[in-house]
Amino acid sequence: MDREIAAAIIILIVFVIAFVVVRLFMADEFTACMDSCRASSQLEHLKCAEYCSELAQKGIMVVELPK
Repeated sequence: MDREIAAAIIILIVFVIAFVVVRLFMADEFTACMDSCRASSQLEHLKCAEYCSELAQKGIMVVELPK
């Protein structure tokens, strides 16, 4: 019984750590996306910022920005 509880706690901790690492990576992706938006004109920057925000909300990693 104690082993099962310990195993469940360890599995839970591993999932929490994995979730935190993925979220940190997504934050880096969002920052990189926004940095690449800053070079565009103001109108393009707004569209690009919306695009980055949508991707961040959906949890999609940015591979390349739309032209």
